[in-house]
Amino acid sequence: STWEKFSKSVNCFDMLCSSCRVAKLSNEFSDFVTEMCKHPPDICLSCLVEPNQRCSCGQSIPQARAAELKLLYDRMYPLLPVADHEMGAPLQVLLLTGERFFVPFHDGMLVSDIKLQLEGLTKIPRYHQRLMFNSVEIKGKVPTPVSTLGLKHGSVLQLMSVYNNNAGIIGSNGSKILDRFGNALGSNFDLGVDGAFQGMQIAVLHLYTGEGFDFSLPLKAMQKKGFSVKRFTSPPPVS
Repeated sequence: STWEKFSKSVNCFDMLCSSCRVAKLSNEFSDFVTEMCKHPPDICLSCLVEPNQRCSCGQSIPQARAAELKLLYDRMYPLLPVADHEMGAPLQVLLLTGERFFVPFHDGMLVSDIKLQLEGLTKIPRYHQRLMFNSVEIKGKVPTPVSTLGLKHGSVLQLMSVYNNNAGIIGSNGSKILDRFGNALGSNFDLGVDGAFQGMQIAVLHLYTGEGFDFSLPLKAMQKKGFSVKRFTSPPPVS
């Protein structure tokens, strides 16, 4: 079911819309669609405000509820600022915190151009940034205009930072609680942000099982950072 896919949605996003099939943040969904619906919401606000839209369970949306959903949508997606009609609408960039930034767009701009502007806006170093478009990371290794990747005026991107800006900081501006090895306690002081490595896989050869070592704690830690883990308890076959 679509709900089962939510936890497996691509990259860093929370939920997969059953209508547009795009993985989005959970706050881009209403808490419920209609009072008659007995299932978790699985259609995003952008799709729910479309004319004659129905819930995925087939329920029609009453006029009063449709007006409420439109109000939620307008609050979530305010009108884009357009400084120059010739330039058109800027790119929208969403952070996992819910913050939204606008980046002026032109057809010849590169991924590195976007990241440089975002560095100034968000204070996230460009080499810490991962930019996602339609659930796929866009990379700037080859200097290709982003318009060839499908980006256009008004496109929405998601930005995630791979590394914490306060990684390992101890003292007045950082963690005041340390583990027995002197490391700052708390995932916000880890090097990697929780969920930052979604879509990446680690292969582990787990041969030692003495002293009750079942790999559960390392597995939990890796999954918290977003990695999927392929664990082998014997040497894997070589193809």
